Amino acid sequence: MDLVFVVDGSGSICDSDTNFHYGTDVTCDNWNFILKFMEDFVSDMDIGLASTRVGLVTFASSAFLGWDLKR
Repeated sequence: MDLVFVVDGSGSICDSDTNFHYGTDVTCDNWNFILKFMEDFVSDMDIGLASTRVGLVTFASSAFLGWDLKR
């Protein structure tokens, strides 16, 4: 199986996070929730080139390849 996460990496994901303060925090709770979701989602999968391959694309004003299906 090929699984690619396409995740909003823009600042807007932090807009509803009352604990986040622009300019002082590196990340926000909402971003940590996204990371935790991805971790939990794949935790029981057999990850590897010959089994489940996982990729990540984040986007804001442009897209960024976090990792492709070959890593």
